[in-house]
Amino acid sequence: MKKILIIFAAFLSQSLAAAGNIQDARKEYDAGNYKNAYDILILEYISLSNEVGEKNNLLDAYRTEIQKLEEEQKRLSARGLQRGAVNEEAERVWKEAWSLQRTAIHEKSGMERDQLLLDAIDLFREITLDYPDTARAAEAQYRIGRLYYRYIGNRKKGYEEFLKFIHSYPYAETKLIKDANKCITEYEKRN
Repeated sequence: MKKILIIFAAFLSQSLAAAGNIQDARKEYDAGNYKNAYDILILEYISLSNEVGEKNNLLDAYRTEIQKLEEEQKRLSARGLQRGAVNEEAERVWKEAWSLQRTAIHEKSGMERDQLLLDAIDLFREITLDYPDTARAAEAQYRIGRLYYRYIGNRKKGYEEFLKFIHSYPYAETKLIKDANKCITEYEKRN
């Protein structure tokens, strides 16, 4: 045990010379209190191991986020967009979808109305797929569910889109989440 303590203390003192506990362990060792020296070193080792584990977890989280950003940047570069232009492009698509939706609901009827609503849904879907990290993405997914459920009359499809909204955007605007949950509950009660 003495030999292990000497090697262990030497290793720790070289790599962690600043640690005050190593000095305490040396004093205990020099005084012949090998068990106390061992306990001090083991506690320091466990503490440092926990810190290393936490830092490794943090590094993994950063690595994952960096990879996501790099993939998004590649995707945007492939489309010829710079990061700042993404929000502008999402906003442009949003305005176009909103305009189609408004025109369909307030000015059209029948098949023409339904086609405009489907066109609006396609544009809202474009936002969720091409610009998922923009401020408009959550509401775009909500709008898809709402248009299917309330205006097109395809309640099953609306229900599915609302579930996707709740799952993908749990921190979306409270009013939207409440309405989506209301429609989900209503659908589940009827079916």
